[in-house]
Amino acid sequence: MLPMRIGAGGHDMEQQPIGGLLTTKEVVTLTRLSRSTLHRLRNAEFGDFPQPCRLGSKRIGWRADDIRQWIDNLPSCGMTMPFETGGDRQKGFGNDPR
Repeated sequence: MLPMRIGAGGHDMEQQPIGGLLTTKEVVTLTRLSRSTLHRLRNAEFGDFPQPCRLGSKRIGWRADDIRQWIDNLPSCGMTMPFETGGDRQKGFGNDPR
């Protein structure tokens, strides 16, 4: 397994996850998701976000390969949503009073 480059504040560091597992902090750093969004994705009844492995009574970890695959399968950054292009907006999104 190749080492992963992670870091915050512009500082990259090479790190080999033990057993190919990532901590919650590492998943947040790699995905740029907040901890609360990560929690919502974990508990979603649908979706394709990888489920963590229980490492103890209060500790979980994610398989690094599962997280990398999820990132690789995200839609391209050039994709726009209808409400971003001025198309039909759904009720309840943004500040549109409709």
